[in-house]
Amino acid sequence: MTENNSLKINKDAIKNTKFASDFEVHVDSNNVERAIKLLKRKLIREGFYKIVKQRKYFEKPSEAKKRKKKEASKRIRKEQKKLLHPVA
Repeated sequence: MTENNSLKINKDAIKNTKFASDFEVHVDSNNVERAIKLLKRKLIREGFYKIVKQRKYFEKPSEAKKRKKKEASKRIRKEQKKLLHPVA
């Protein structure tokens, strides 16, 4: 009864997130490989793999605070960089 996938997904952990049913990829002319690449690209862009990786192991509350603080400072630096050097 074990799935032989390279990435095991805890469906209960993801069920209530925005990833539950938002992704739909159409297969054109039986080109399944292209559809899989498209789906993977969408999932990466939305941060799906990052969330799965984080939920793979228990994260202590203190570690979660540190991670969130680090992400926030990174986001703020990125926004400030955009304000100082706008793209033409």
